[in-house]
Amino acid sequence: MTEPSRPIASALALRVGALLLLLAPAPPGLADEEDGRGVAPYLEISGGSTRSLDQDAKIVGTAPSATGDVDYDAGWQTGAAVGVRVRQLRAEVDVRYRDAGVESLTLQDVKIRTSGETKVLSGLANLYLDIDLGWPITPFLGGGIGAARLDFDAFRRGVFSSDDDATEFAWNVMAGLGIAIAQPLDLFFRYRHFATTEATFDAVFPDSGDRGDLTVDFSANEFEMGVRYTF
Repeated sequence: MTEPSRPIASALALRVGALLLLLAPAPPGLADEEDGRGVAPYLEISGGSTRSLDQDAKIVGTAPSATGDVDYDAGWQTGAAVGVRVRQLRAEVDVRYRDAGVESLTLQDVKIRTSGETKVLSGLANLYLDIDLGWPITPFLGGGIGAARLDFDAFRRGVFSSDDDATEFAWNVMAGLGIAIAQPLDLFFRYRHFATTEATFDAVFPDSGDRGDLTVDFSANEFEMGVRYTF
């Protein structure tokens, strides 16, 4: 009975030892590596410039129909996002505010210098791919869809006035670089192209008493810097 029990005891000891190894906490470096490949929530804040592209515009309704474009000044934008990283993928919800001045409105080759601004509040669901090169710098690509609330305010005293808002479908595509600066913080630089579907605003021409609907495209190129905290 003594001899046969030795192989059984040896096998049992090996199994208990293996279980203890599995349950033992990993060394700090290895644990960090596993977390980096697993699931991790994060919070990020960012801000930068927004340059709204000159947009096609048209006036329809009781005012004489006309086509042209809207010119914007350079503006600024800021926002925050909460998300989760799963291996090399990141999914997030981004809320962002933009503000850009309205420089002029051109209709049928007649340019109207205006004062005012366009404010845009957007909420988008984004998906990113982090391209892990084994370096402290990580390139990334992303895109997403959502909605945006546009507040359009432009006027030229006695000539033109529009102060209205609209909610439209919105989308964006992104590319950038993330830099690991100190665990758990990352610094990142990002380019974003943001756009909405056509928005329609009430428009008034006081000198003639005409009213109509001003339809405007909205899109912008944005450059921003931010920090990401991974929990």
